[in-house]
Amino acid sequence: MRAAPTADAAAERDHAELHLLIRGFQVSRMIRAAADLAIADRIPPDEWRSVDELASCCAVLPQPLLRVLRALAACGIFRVTVDGLVAHSRRSLLLRTDAPNSLHHAARFWTAPGSWGAWADLDAALRGETPHRASWNTSRFEYLRHHPDEAHVFDAFMAHTPEGRHGALAAAHDFSSATLVVDVGGGNGEALRLILRRYPHHHGAYRRVELQKGWSNVTADVGSHSGCHLSSNGQEAA
Repeated sequence: MRAAPTADAAAERDHAELHLLIRGFQVSRMIRAAADLAIADRIPPDEWRSVDELASCCAVLPQPLLRVLRALAACGIFRVTVDGLVAHSRRSLLLRTDAPNSLHHAARFWTAPGSWGAWADLDAALRGETPHRASWNTSRFEYLRHHPDEAHVFDAFMAHTPEGRHGALAAAHDFSSATLVVDVGGGNGEALRLILRRYPHHHGAYRRVELQKGWSNVTADVGSHSGCHLSSNGQEAA
């Protein structure tokens, strides 16, 4: 029978765990670096790759990359040998883009500069302000309009939300009486694709809001040249 931990051991564990939480932003930033470099996709699920090989593929220096991967391995993300070979752990497999409920896009979205800066100004919320506006002097979507690379990351995250919100919507709502399902501001149409898979005889259309053009009058031209129609198999058509 395992002995119960002593008070001193429990206090030491609590101290270590809280210390890691305090420095959690560093772990998040390293996870994002790995996701930006697609490290998880560059390592086959059941194989090893050398840090030198990974660094060459990513056009980065091997020694800094090794330090990042060793730090992540200490958190159970990847496995790293003493001679610099890297393989997957159960956690790092979740960063592959082909993993069910992949966290790759979440790792990039939540740590992107827009989100990162807004969380840095969290104190603004305690004063009744909006952190994102306090950080960037603009709204979330106005910010994305001027940062198209982050807008692309945002779209990818919304299409691959880890909690499966699109599938939950498709399963929860009865669309059987509809003949046309329209998703306004539908990103890349992922929610609509899942709905049409459940209702293969329906037609769908989504209007992808162009962040460069803003949100005005988006309902006026659903299905126009700036929108996109989907057939029941989820393929886009002009």
